[in-house]
Amino acid sequence: MKVAVIGGGVAGAELIRVASPGPLEFTLIEPKKQIELQALYPEYLGGLARIQELTAPLKPFCEHVGAAHFQEKALRLEGKAVVCEKSKVEFDYVVVATGAAQNYFGIKGAENTFSINTLEETKRARRFVEDMNPERIMIMGSGLTGVEAACILAESLDASIYILEARDRVLPQFSPQTSQLMEKALSKKGVNILTSTQVCEVKEDCFPRRTAGFWWTPTSSPRTISLPWATVPGWRSTESWPPRPAWRQSARQSTSPAA
Repeated sequence: MKVAVIGGGVAGAELIRVASPGPLEFTLIEPKKQIELQALYPEYLGGLARIQELTAPLKPFCEHVGAAHFQEKALRLEGKAVVCEKSKVEFDYVVVATGAAQNYFGIKGAENTFSINTLEETKRARRFVEDMNPERIMIMGSGLTGVEAACILAESLDASIYILEARDRVLPQFSPQTSQLMEKALSKKGVNILTSTQVCEVKEDCFPRRTAGFWWTPTSSPRTISLPWATVPGWRSTESWPPRPAWRQSARQSTSPAA
């Protein structure tokens, strides 16, 4: 049974790893050469993780789990095939794991901010921190990425850290009790919390470039593609994920002398 997995992030790679070996014949469609671990972007931003810890090559991983890798973009669905930039991948079932794109909610001046939604943007933000040594950092959004980035930056930089949140508490997607605990933890680290504060516009010249950096961490929107979701037999969406290093270990084993 042929399964096409569109998207080679941790979700797509873990699906293939957990289901292998087995009766399913996997094809991974991902234009990048590597898996990128988005959960570690805040740690890299704060200098607590190396770039090598954020990525792992896809080729040895796919070889180890017995999956084919098409290094192309998926464009559309035609019958029982995924049309890519140069190829067609036939399937019995298709899984879309394309991640999410940054949502700026139409706020003016978004181009004047840094994002830690992609590896390239996170590297750009890290260069800014290293080169400019900012005295003040404004983090827009207090979801998981925002509060984690605030905690790490507060511990690793000699800078004033601010969180701006449009709703009345941090981590608004969690319970009020969780929000209270997080606000106490942030306050202990010296993070300034501004709730019920909506950003209307970010002007490039509102602060001197050397004294402030703006990080954008609000909710992202799912990346969409004209392909339907399908259920792979035997896969339970409620199944717990394995420990994070598992897929990295799979990639390493395939390149080790003993493999």
